Amino acid sequence: MTAAWIVGIVGLIPALGILALAGLYSLYLFYKGAPIMMEVSKDNAIAYTVVTVIVAIVANIVIGMIAAAITGPAALAGMGAGSVSNEGTTIDFGEYGSIQVDEDGNTTTATINVDGEEMTIETTTDEE
Repeated sequence: MTAAWIVGIVGLIPALGILALAGLYSLYLFYKGAPIMMEVSKDNAIAYTVVTVIVAIVANIVIGMIAAAITGPAALAGMGAGSVSNEGTTIDFGEYGSIQVDEDGNTTTATINVDGEEMTIETTTDEE
């Protein structure tokens, strides 16, 4: 992964963006190192590399979805970038509760169900 990390640092400079293709070199290094480090037979090294890359991509997507699910309600509560329509917004989490934002975006009500007990939290901001 060192090659990919170095390319990531180079990615901070947009003019050098074409060097991002050099990050593919890390896949080649992984392929060459798998038989040695992971004791994979040389015949199975390509399959091992492909499966590992696919699992890493899926894991990255799942972690991104979890992060979005966690930070999404925070954005509606005014702790991040969020927007509220004229009708207000409600996010329903089924048996776990819901989050409601009123029409003006100043009052947020969170209803949380934990072990069958319901808790309601209401926050109000006076923004003009």
